[in-house]
Amino acid sequence: MKHLSLAIALSLTTFATEALAQSSQRPPAPSPQSVPQARAPGIMSNGVEGPIRRRLDMERLFQNPSAASHAYDRSLTIASCVVNVSGKRASKLVGGPTTNDPSYSNLIRAMNSGRYPACIDAGELNGLSPRFLSSAIAERFLIDEGAAGGGVKAVNVNADSSNAFHGDLKGEVTIDNIGRCIAIYSPDLVRKVMETESGSAAESSALSTLYSQTPQCGLTGLPEGIPSTAQRMALVDGMYAWAHRDR
Repeated sequence: MKHLSLAIALSLTTFATEALAQSSQRPPAPSPQSVPQARAPGIMSNGVEGPIRRRLDMERLFQNPSAASHAYDRSLTIASCVVNVSGKRASKLVGGPTTNDPSYSNLIRAMNSGRYPACIDAGELNGLSPRFLSSAIAERFLIDEGAAGGGVKAVNVNADSSNAFHGDLKGEVTIDNIGRCIAIYSPDLVRKVMETESGSAAESSALSTLYSQTPQCGLTGLPEGIPSTAQRMALVDGMYAWAHRDR
């Protein structure tokens, strides 16, 4: 079994200090597949000052999967509002290590500017994660593009192009590598994940199905120690990058 890094190629994140309590018990998720765990990297400074501050690195954040799920759900709500306000221009706010804005500077500046008062209160900015919101905006675009009939389709996949995109899957890999691979070969199953509530049993089930039906990407079941929110964001980011690679 391949080694998955919890780092998932993330360079920065912020998060509220106190986790949101779960409102109800959820049914048990499918049994996870055993995968060695690895430590996450530290926070990388991006030199941007303002209400959005880096509070916790990925390791500390993902020690509370329930809080991460709630935070991502909230980010999806904010993202929908941001896209409604800015339209296609909001695509410039999507950042991350594989983009031209690895430190999410555009997103941080935009949220600090007061441009979106209808989307988020100023007091909430202090606990907002640029990492989560970036993926949430990408997910919003993917949902809209799919609804318009212009989503990613796994047809006539060029092996050389796909391998260059997702990287080597034969050695030590990250969830990002696997997410990018699955986004190419099983985009419809990624959409099934996006149709679920973050952190729910339905999300776990959709993820389990996705891995089992895309074994060429390195997993046949849920990876142990990788929270579902991290898996979802890796899939979303991979699918968004693949869909927009030539734009």
